[in-house]
Amino acid sequence: MLTLARLTLKEALRRRAGWLALLVAVLVAAGGFVPLTGRLLLLPRDQADRIFVGLYVFLGTDILKFFGAVFGIALASGAISSEVDRGVLSTILPKPLTRTAVYAGKWLGILGFVLGSLLVWALVLFVVATLRDPAHSHRNLFAALPCLALYPIVFTSLALCFSTFSAFPLAAGLSVMAAGIGWAEGLLRFLERTFAIQALGVFASTASYAMPIGRMARWTTKQLGPFPTLDGKTISLSSPFPGQEPVPVDFGYIAGYVILVFLVGAVVFGRRDL
Repeated sequence: MLTLARLTLKEALRRRAGWLALLVAVLVAAGGFVPLTGRLLLLPRDQADRIFVGLYVFLGTDILKFFGAVFGIALASGAISSEVDRGVLSTILPKPLTRTAVYAGKWLGILGFVLGSLLVWALVLFVVATLRDPAHSHRNLFAALPCLALYPIVFTSLALCFSTFSAFPLAAGLSVMAAGIGWAEGLLRFLERTFAIQALGVFASTASYAMPIGRMARWTTKQLGPFPTLDGKTISLSSPFPGQEPVPVDFGYIAGYVILVFLVGAVVFGRRDL
C-alpha cells in the first residue's frame, strides 16, 4: 500500500503538478507585496501594515482552501478510471494486493502530495505576513492549518470515490456539484433570516450534512481570530456560513463523513470489472 502511495506521488510529480503547486506558492507570495492604497495611506504605517496583513492572511487562507480542493479533485478524479482504461490496474491486481490496498494507496499518495503542497503554501503565507508585519504574531495561521487540511481531505476522498465508477470529467463534475451543495448552506441560511422561511433552514441543514463545507469554514474562521479595523479595534471575521457556532462534534462528523466516503469508494472499486 505504501509503495502504491509512493508511486502515486511520483505520478503526480510526473504530471508536473509540482510546478503548478509552485505557481500557487508564487501567487500566494505576490499578494503580500501589493502596495497600500486608499484610507490605509492616512494611517500610521504600523497600523496600516497590520490591517493589510490581516486582510492578506484572511484572503490567503481562502486561496489555500480553493487550491487544496482543486488539486485534490484534479488528481483524484481520474486516479482509478484512467488506469482502468489503460489496463494498468489489471496488471497490478494479480499480485498479492487487495483492491482495498490499491484504493488506499491511491488515496494516501494523492493526499500526501496535496497536503504537502498546502503546508508549503501556508509557510509562504506565514513568512510573507511576518516580513510585512513583524510586530505582530501570525501563529493563528497555524492554528487554522488543521481546518484548512480538511478541504483537500474531503474533496480528494469524494473525487476518488466518484472515480471508481466514472471517467475523469464526470468524477470532477460530481465533485464540483457536491461543493455547490455545500456552499448553498450559507445562501440558504441568509435567505432564511431575511425572509423568515423555516423550510430554507431545513434545506440548509440538509446541505450541511450532505457536504460539510460550512463546518470547516466556521472552524477556520474561528481559528483565524479577530480582524484589525481602521479605528485600531478588532472585529470577529464574519463566516460565509452564518447562523451556527462551530462545535467540537463537527470534527467527529467530518471524520465519519470521510470514512464513509472512503468505504463506499473501496466497496465500489472492489466490485467493478477491470
